[in-house]
Amino acid sequence: MRHTHIQNDTPFPSGLFAILPPGVMLTFVIAVLVASCGIVLSTPSLTLSISVPKSASSVDELSVTATITNTGKYPLKLLNHPQTVLSHLPTRVFDIRRGNDTPEFTGMAVHYSPDYVIQKNNSVDFTFLAPGQTSKHVHALAGVYNFTR
Repeated sequence: MRHTHIQNDTPFPSGLFAILPPGVMLTFVIAVLVASCGIVLSTPSLTLSISVPKSASSVDELSVTATITNTGKYPLKLLNHPQTVLSHLPTRVFDIRRGNDTPEFTGMAVHYSPDYVIQKNNSVDFTFLAPGQTSKHVHALAGVYNFTR
């Protein structure tokens, strides 16, 4: 499994932070459960790209776009774990810092049981990607991190 280190060298307005995906970001790949054809995949093929706006005029405009693509030849069923880019919840998905300074996390803390979610097997708890299919998730950072300190 490849871990991608992304560093944004674009200058942000004063007081804003560079955004880096945490080292644990790609561990959700382990949560690849079963291809829709019922075959357990031993080598899933996913790409993840993270993009941020080149500039923002206010903290309210800060967002991160995560794009996940199935580059393999089998369909994938991915768990929408709250601490991954697949989540739509305002949880701690990103490690944001400028030097040693980090903004206060003000988002949602979630008690989550992957085993329970997998057993429940509700389709809204998963992202399904056919070969070549891409899923894009925009994460608004305002209200999840306090950038004003």
